[in-house]
This record gives sequence, structure tokens and C-alpha cells, in this order.
Amino acid sequence: MKFGTPLDDYVNAPDPYYKWNLIRQYQNKDYNAYILNLTSQKWLDETFSSRPIWQHYVSIVIPSNLIRTNTALLWVDNGNSGAASGKSIPTETSIAESVSVAKTIGSIVVDLQQIPNQPIKFNNDPSKKSRVEDQQIAWTWKTFLDNKNKIINNPFVLLQMPMTKACVKAMDAAQEFIADISVSVPQKFVVTGVSKSLNGWTFAFKDYYQENITRYTHSSQLEDMAQIIDPYSYIDRYRNTKLLQIQGTSDEFFLPDNENLFWNNLTLATGGTNLLNYVPNQGHGAGSSTTMITFFQMIADNQELPKFHWQKSLNATHGTIVATVECPKGLKPSSATGYQATTANTNRRDFRSSKNWVKQTINQQIVDSTTIVYTMTIANPAIGWKGFFIQINFSDSAQLTTEVLIVPNSYPAGDCMSQCYGTLV
Repeated sequence: MKFGTPLDDYVNAPDPYYKWNLIRQYQNKDYNAYILNLTSQKWLDETFSSRPIWQHYVSIVIPSNLIRTNTALLWVDNGNSGAASGKSIPTETSIAESVSVAKTIGSIVVDLQQIPNQPIKFNNDPSKKSRVEDQQIAWTWKTFLDNKNKIINNPFVLLQMPMTKACVKAMDAAQEFIADISVSVPQKFVVTGVSKSLNGWTFAFKDYYQENITRYTHSSQLEDMAQIIDPYSYIDRYRNTKLLQIQGTSDEFFLPDNENLFWNNLTLATGGTNLLNYVPNQGHGAGSSTTMITFFQMIADNQELPKFHWQKSLNATHGTIVATVECPKGLKPSSATGYQATTANTNRRDFRSSKNWVKQTINQQIVDSTTIVYTMTIANPAIGWKGFFIQINFSDSAQLTTEVLIVPNSYPAGDCMSQCYGTLV
């Protein structure tokens, strides 16, 4: 059966190993919580890795104030797969955040753990080490890229395959279980969770760098892999999809102005239902937020999202962001502010781990009862670089932001061409 891409094929293929069972229940006056032991799939077989059978704990929290029954929240979580011993079964303490969110939003929260299953040993790995997190992803990328033009050409080796399928199976299991206990079954899920240049590769890219992935930077092999696992390759499927991207300004993995590469096209693809929230002075673990909770509630209640768009401009002396928010039926902004920061190292366009993002007054123009325009202009620094963005605030502590604009529009190094081994910085 062919659904479109190898990822479609893998996720939609029937798997006889899929099953779940209830292993624990917590009852409280404010909620009921259920812990499922989920087997999501068999990923390839024992000849490829030490963990072909993927198992997970799935926590389902049903609040007593359940009012949003049609939409549930799926939180994609990590965790160690040594859970077979039963020592790490989620407790009432460990599910406290899920309980808090469920009570706040009045909806079911499903927490999927062990994404990915880890640790794993790969049989073709000479080091025979137990790999976790990015070490696993890097090794499966290497396996795919190194063998792309050889006899072994199996896209199912990519770790994103079982990770994605596990998420789908968790939603299936949650719906099946909720139906069994005669609670209204959610028909939609809002999916959330945490992730996964600088004259060199960021230190956070170490696991990929060590596997020599960077030498494939301009190769057809990497392009083929991106067509399978890069969300941008699926951009034509995002029409009317509501997306909220939350990112720290000091992220160790991603440049603060990465959106410059895709945000406009994403906006065209969704029809403008993509929103951005940069969290000042936060790194890769930006964490959960009231913005995410508000976003969920608006989706579950079929409320119209605020329309927030902006234009960025640069010249030889300064940069400007002009942002417009339109809220005919949705949230009304209570205030707005700008944020700016200067690179700590004057020789690198580098904002990683920076905690010096400070507030900046911006200009505001009320166009009419539903439209406000904000403007922020920053002059080029004498040395180094400055980054800045506009944040609009809502009365319930939710925020939206523009992209980050960096001035001056220059880089300390040229493009990396061909095999970009480079260095870590």
C-alpha cells in the first residue's frame, strides 16, 4: 500500500505487535488518571537493533471538570525504556503537570513516554555502545546516508519512523481505552512536546558531527532523507492546520532567525494559522507555557485565532519590524513590548545561552477597534550583532511574537560548500 512517502507507508502499515493494557489507576476528587502499557510496534527486527519492540507508558488524565470533550492534548515525552521492570511506572507525583494542565483546560491530557525508546544498541555499530536521544538519531541518519546508493536502501531505518508511529498508536490506544470506560471519546488531538551557523557547527550538534553527517550537507542523499523526515517536505498538507511554535531565544540547537528560511512559506501554506512565541532568555528547554494552554483552548472551542503578521526590513544602518495584530473575534492584546540582545562574542553571530535579552519600548498605532500596528527599529551596533523582536501580551499571560531580526545583515564566515566537516563551537 502506497500512501505518499515512506513515512506514510511506515506509519499506516498494520502492525500485529500493537497492543495496550491498563496497569494502574489513580482516583482523586479532581481527576481520574489511567496508566497504559502500550506496545506501539515492531521496528525492523533483532538483526538491526537491540530494541525492535517499542513499549511506552501512556498516562491518560481525565479531569472532573471535563468540558472540552471533542479535543484532547497529546504530550510527546521522553524517558528510559528500562521500564519493563516496573520501577518507572508513572506515579501521581510524576503526572502532576499533566493533571494541572488537564484541570486548567478542562480536557483530557495524554502523556506518551519513551519517545524514543532508549537506550538502544545497533548491531552494525562498531562501538556497540548504548545510544540515547540524538546519539540514536545520528546513527540511524548515518546508516541511511552511508547506504543510500548501495544495496541496503531502507528508509525505515530512520528513527523518525518509529517515533512518529508511536505517537499515532498512542492516540489510537487512548481513544480505544476512553471508549471502554464510557467517557466521551475525543475526535481530535492537539500534539505538543519538546524538540529535537556559527562559523562552525553548534556544540549541540555533537552526536551528528561525530557520525560525520555534516559531510553530506550538499548531497543527494541528504536531500532524499529530508524528503522523508523534514516537516517542510509536508508543507502542502498544512492548509488550515493551526500551528504554534515555541522557541527559546537562547536555543543551543537553532539560530534565533531560523524562521527567515521558512516562515513566509509556512504562512502561505496554512493560510495564516501559524503562530510564533519566542521566549526571552530561555534555551532549548523552553518548557510548557500559558500560551500553549490558551492556544489549545481556542482550538478546542473553535475560536478564531488572532491574526498576527509582520514585515522586516534592513538597510545599511538599521533594521525595522512592523507588526500588525488583528483580533476581530479572538484575543485582544493588553500590551506589547520589544526585546533586544547583543552578542556576547563580537566575532560570532551567536546568541546561544545568552541571558541578556532586555525589554525595549516600541511604537504603537491603533488603526481601529480590531487592528493595532507596532513598530520597532534597532540601529546596527558598532561591533557584534543585535537581535530583536516584538512580543504582544494578552491579559491571561499568553504571548505571541514576531520573528527575530538580526542587525547588521552580515555573517562572520561564508557559506560552507561540498563536504562541510567544519568544527564544533
